[in-house]
Amino acid sequence: MMHLFIIIIVMLFRGPQMNVYAQTMSHTDSLLEASKHFSFAVQYKNSGEYTEALAQYEKSIALNDTVYQVHFSFAELLMRMEQTDRARAEYLRVLTLNPDHYASASVLAGVYARAAIYDSALTMYEVMHRITPDRAVLATIAGLREYLGHKDEALSALRKLIKMGNPDEDTLLWAARLSLDTGDPAAAREYAGNVIEQAPENRTALRIIARASSATNDPDSAARHLHRLSQIDSTDTELLTELAELYRNLGERKRFISTMERLHNLAPLDSVVIGDLAEALFAEGEERKAELLARRGLKSSPGHGKLHILLGEIHRKRGETGPARDEYRAALSDPVWADTARRFMSVLDQPNSDGASREREFFDRRKQ
Repeated sequence: MMHLFIIIIVMLFRGPQMNVYAQTMSHTDSLLEASKHFSFAVQYKNSGEYTEALAQYEKSIALNDTVYQVHFSFAELLMRMEQTDRARAEYLRVLTLNPDHYASASVLAGVYARAAIYDSALTMYEVMHRITPDRAVLATIAGLREYLGHKDEALSALRKLIKMGNPDEDTLLWAARLSLDTGDPAAAREYAGNVIEQAPENRTALRIIARASSATNDPDSAARHLHRLSQIDSTDTELLTELAELYRNLGERKRFISTMERLHNLAPLDSVVIGDLAEALFAEGEERKAELLARRGLKSSPGHGKLHILLGEIHRKRGETGPARDEYRAALSDPVWADTARRFMSVLDQPNSDGASREREFFDRRKQ
């Protein structure tokens, strides 16, 4: 009886062990079988027999889907077969199994970029840079972040790029522009200033410094840099207009007149330029020049209210009430200046009144 009991115990003990052994052998067999199918798949792929290779990869992965090298090789085949969506899934599986697989991240970055899925492309470039820091990749990250509207994050990437040493001119200007856009004009001036040290006539850098100076309430610096720009390119009317406005705000009347004269030479028929220049000449006491300019302006822009009012002021100052009234009346046809002309006419006979004094301030108004 005791002998039978011992036999039963031994059989119960051996039973689970035999099952584990059988399972281990079964798993080993599966791995061997998966490896065999993978070997066949690679051979078929290399010989250009893609359909057969596809079948072998699928059999291998069905038996064991935990080997990232198999998924990467399979993804390469799918790319050759132009099955991009399936390939993308395999590359993602590679990164799940091996988060540091640079080649998969690189291929996926390109796939997403070509498909205009830029947020996913950005993620892959960030993975690439985490694995192997690289200047070109970091610049791409900055570009994608900016494109997606993440300017602060783009600037952060550029700052890292600059800290890597020897930043090129384009990178510094890019950082300067983004610094302006994100509300850091001091940093913009610093980055652009670094460019100026190497390239004193760089137009983009000079303009950025001018705008950053304006943003930090430093109009003198803004004017200096715009003036340098205007010396480099004497035909930029937009620049000259901006410079003239700065001089006006600074009360630099002579420089304002000089700049407006340059603008007038470039745009001799521009009535706004003529009006502003004639106004400044009149305020500077050069009545005859102002009058000739205003009359010349009316030939190209008949009925321009500001020019008529200016001529009226010139006549009024000379004590010529009748011609002054005629000029004010002529300005009534210009809807922009009609109200001002009426008020001038109403105070023409009250030259010392408070109303008349207020009306004389019309030259400071930003009207066209």
